Amino acid sequence: MKKLLPLAEPISFHSPSITYLLSIIELNENFRNWLVDNLLNIYVPKDYTLRLDGFFRTNEFYNCPFLTCSALSYGILDNMNLKFSKIIEFLIQNNCYIYGLINREPIRLFNRSKTAHNMLIYGYNSFKKRISFCDFVPLQGGENGEYKKLQCSFREMNKAIKNFNGDNYVREEDVLYLLHMKQNVRYKYNISDLKRSIKYFLNSTNLIECNIGSIYLQYYSVFSNEKEDYCFGAACYDLLADQIQKKDFLMVRPLVLIKDYAVLWQRRLNILKEENIIRGNSELLDELINEVIDLSKRVIIFFLKMGYVHSSQIKNRKIMKADILKLKKKQVDFLKNVLKLID
Repeated sequence: MKKLLPLAEPISFHSPSITYLLSIIELNENFRNWLVDNLLNIYVPKDYTLRLDGFFRTNEFYNCPFLTCSALSYGILDNMNLKFSKIIEFLIQNNCYIYGLINREPIRLFNRSKTAHNMLIYGYNSFKKRISFCDFVPLQGGENGEYKKLQCSFREMNKAIKNFNGDNYVREEDVLYLLHMKQNVRYKYNISDLKRSIKYFLNSTNLIECNIGSIYLQYYSVFSNEKEDYCFGAACYDLLADQIQKKDFLMVRPLVLIKDYAVLWQRRLNILKEENIIRGNSELLDELINEVIDLSKRVIIFFLKMGYVHSSQIKNRKIMKADILKLKKKQVDFLKNVLKLID
């Protein structure tokens, strides 16, 4: 037997959870409504060595109401008298995607990389003994990765789920997530929430301090006593503009975050126009968001190239700082004009 669960082409490449989530739910009829009043704010840690930037959320999969998220602990998995490939076959047949930390070392295409990473398993072929999954393949230098759909053998995957080392990972406590689309669920957006969230972004409101929620990730949770360690909304651009001048700032991920924030707003803008929530002349909005996306892409490409060419690095980082501040101005202008046209 064989089966591949459907996946849309990603519209966000910031991190595994958001990339995989959107790839799954974009094919659902609720997606358009859900996007209108979700993924409206971002956060960046003041300690840039942490990989804890992202879209604001309260759980790993953003409390998506039409996606069931169950958990299978690694500890229980170890005590089941079944090969992982058999469990994958059963879950995929029952329309469950499998998300979690998996060891890359036994999988040949990773060249024996001694790392574990969050992958999404979405298919199998029992005739060819192949597993289909997604991962962010490490680029040169290992600090950044590129999203790809991949395959490995049953045997490799069975070895890859065995015990391994991982950041903040505890075998007996941590889990694989089983994601299943709910049937007959309808989602209605809330324009008041949309406008409130835009204002939070513009004011750089600390959402944890407001008790709106917490930043919960798979192996790490940010609680109220750590609220001062993060910037939210428009302030993220100022923080990144300062951080990018540091020689040891090597992660492209927060730059991808501000690009993806604009990309999602471009999609959201089209929905708002189609729903007649934004009326009148929206040409300025189209122009501004296109400029943000184009400039953010150039910053990302420039940053990645700089990683391979170390000459004039100080000069290049000053150029990127100026570009990030330009991005902030254009993104803020865009959101202010959105508010005007909604009101």
